[in-house]
Amino acid sequence: MIEIQTEKVMEKGKKCIKIVDFKVLKKEELPEQYLNSGPAVYQIDDYLIILAKDTDSFLPYLSFAELLVLSLTKGFAIHRGQIVSLDFWYAICKTIADAGKRLKEINERIKKEEAVWKGDKLYKW
Repeated sequence: MIEIQTEKVMEKGKKCIKIVDFKVLKKEELPEQYLNSGPAVYQIDDYLIILAKDTDSFLPYLSFAELLVLSLTKGFAIHRGQIVSLDFWYAICKTIADAGKRLKEINERIKKEEAVWKGDKLYKW
């Protein structure tokens, strides 16, 4: 489960969201299949990492440096205390929801594979 605590703030006369805290699975706790592509969400150190499947929805909200990282990795980082526009927040929420559905599907597939891949086998030569 992903939990993000936010605060509604006004920034230069516009409605924004401040990221107060978050609880997300760490990268080490997630299946490799999930981490290989987006959408995916996980924590590294004090950052919430978001790998987007479709990065176009994030382009208007990122700085030049973030755009460079996005072009190379398909992802970007959010930190506690960061303030984002309402539109950016909605794009983040959609990506997180899609990532959650994807993780659930991957976990179900892994569970089925594990159920079949059990037992002992004796090899003789």
